[in-house]
Amino acid sequence: MNRSEPIFYRVLHIFAAFVTVQLLWIIASLPIITLFPATITLYMVMKTWKTEGVEIGFWKTFFQLFKRNFKRHFFIGILSMFVAFILILNGWIILQMSGGFRLFLELIWLFATLLYLFLMVAIFPTAIMSEDKGLDLIKKSFALSLTLLPRVVLLILIASLMLVVIFMLPAVSAIVISLFSFIHLQVWESGVEKLTNRNS
Repeated sequence: MNRSEPIFYRVLHIFAAFVTVQLLWIIASLPIITLFPATITLYMVMKTWKTEGVEIGFWKTFFQLFKRNFKRHFFIGILSMFVAFILILNGWIILQMSGGFRLFLELIWLFATLLYLFLMVAIFPTAIMSEDKGLDLIKKSFALSLTLLPRVVLLILIASLMLVVIFMLPAVSAIVISLFSFIHLQVWESGVEKLTNRNS
């Protein structure tokens, strides 16, 4: 992007880029089982934009990265979707129950769901910041999610706020996923950098 352009055209350029990359993400996620590698690819584009600036001409690069991530992270994607399905199914079953035992199961379900959410918040930025994959990536992401818990909570709150905005202004949905991924990456990289400096 040419930084000498008038501010209006720069904003329009950035907006078009975020809309375009979200559209590519939707296309890549259509088979459902490709949602995980498609999302990691989206975060990789955000990382590139963070260091090199926002550009629109990334179509070919997006699908090249997607192909690589599909091979590298397909297993985790299937596993995460299976766990999400089990949590949703168990939540529905618990809602059909009654009695004191239901409260106990609800607490267990809530705890498991929170752990899953924490892991999902951590795993996408961690996947592009490390060479880990498979179970190693899961373990590293989970450890980071607990270490950076305040940031995890902040990101969940930001995501919730964005859902409210979508409900009030549906047109925002055209950009909200890509925008959140950019914010997510910024917040997460900042936290990891501070953690690294503290431990060095």
